[in-house]
Amino acid sequence: MFVIIAFICSITSINTLAHSFVNKNEGYKYSDYLAGLWIISNTPQKSVFVTLPTIHSAPTDIGGRLRIISYINWPYSHGFNIGQDNVFSRVEDVENVYKTGNTTLAKAKYNAKYIFYGSEEMEKYPEAGDLFNKSGYIRLIYNQPKAKIYEILQ
Repeated sequence: MFVIIAFICSITSINTLAHSFVNKNEGYKYSDYLAGLWIISNTPQKSVFVTLPTIHSAPTDIGGRLRIISYINWPYSHGFNIGQDNVFSRVEDVENVYKTGNTTLAKAKYNAKYIFYGSEEMEKYPEAGDLFNKSGYIRLIYNQPKAKIYEILQ
């Protein structure tokens, strides 16, 4: 019996190792890790962040804060894909912030207080940093080359 259990456990471990080897998704960049640590020390615990709906989110996973939309596959597959407040409307609201620099809706609808502008956001929305810096309603509070955090003032 012990041999059978050991064999089954070995197959499971080998499967996990093989999956990890084949799946080359990067976890967190060091800049995200440092930003997450900064978030823990410098933002209120229930703060809401505007951040891309990616599987890895420094404000959420490292900093322990809320975000407007998580990785969309989970809520989509669990029924949050219909109705007025669904995953697609939330993704659209987040994209609007990065595309226009306008935070009015994110602030009013979700009580968003911060914008995370990490390497993924910079890659997808390279113009967003300039939009945020020009806005009178957004203030840069964390500034590193590959991770920036903005506070939404109004």
